[in-house]
Amino acid sequence: MYYIPPYKNYLQAQTLIGVDYVNGNGVQQNYNEALNWFKKAASEMYAPAQNQIGLLYKNGHGVYEDLSQAFEWFQLAADQGYDEAQINLALMYKEGLGTEKDEAQAIQWLEQAASQGNDIAKYNLELIHKQMMTAVKEEDSEQDSEDAYVFTGVLDNIDERIKEIEEKIALLLEDEDLHNEEQALLDLIYKTESTLEQIENYDLEEGDEQEVIRLSEELEQGIMEIYERLMNMNEKGVTLEKEEHIDELIQRLMERLEAL
Repeated sequence: MYYIPPYKNYLQAQTLIGVDYVNGNGVQQNYNEALNWFKKAASEMYAPAQNQIGLLYKNGHGVYEDLSQAFEWFQLAADQGYDEAQINLALMYKEGLGTEKDEAQAIQWLEQAASQGNDIAKYNLELIHKQMMTAVKEEDSEQDSEDAYVFTGVLDNIDERIKEIEEKIALLLEDEDLHNEEQALLDLIYKTESTLEQIENYDLEEGDEQEVIRLSEELEQGIMEIYERLMNMNEKGVTLEKEEHIDELIQRLMERLEAL
């Protein structure tokens, strides 16, 4: 395997390649290969990669289903403040998967993710609180009025708040296609950059010249696909959220190509 220089985005690139293998995005679906890429980034404590490994163990993809292992990987990523892992860890606690059931811990981790603005965490918190309120009402409909006032005060207008969050999630889902299209372009840029790195670090004296030719053809195809995607997006009037970042990546790629 080739050496990847320590530039700013290489951990993210390794993780995105792993996601491509999980989803079969541009490559044949291969959970084992995905796990290999995730482990590269996870070995350097990259939280998104650790979270992805947790999902593989939780779902039994490419590995035997192991909820304890899934829990441990989610914990590693959550401890670093990664909100998606915090949600996954909270759900493990809530359902008692890979650990003892602990609703207090579930709420604590959801609150940490929600404090970062994660709408899914907020939504789950509201559901838990609503379930708690319903359970209390069913258990003791005659509970002390002062206690009831304190509890319901925390959950004031709960239905309205849940409706607002559901509407917000619906808007996020409407933008999902645009997000996926932009992410696919980023994935392609990172993949093409990885191919370029293989060529830059290839030892012709010890290697196979045909392999360099194959990599060069793959690089050329990747660059063509990048510009085709950009043209299609431009024709459709797509506004890229990470346009400046994408421009920087392409500019860096072109500079390295000229230096070959």
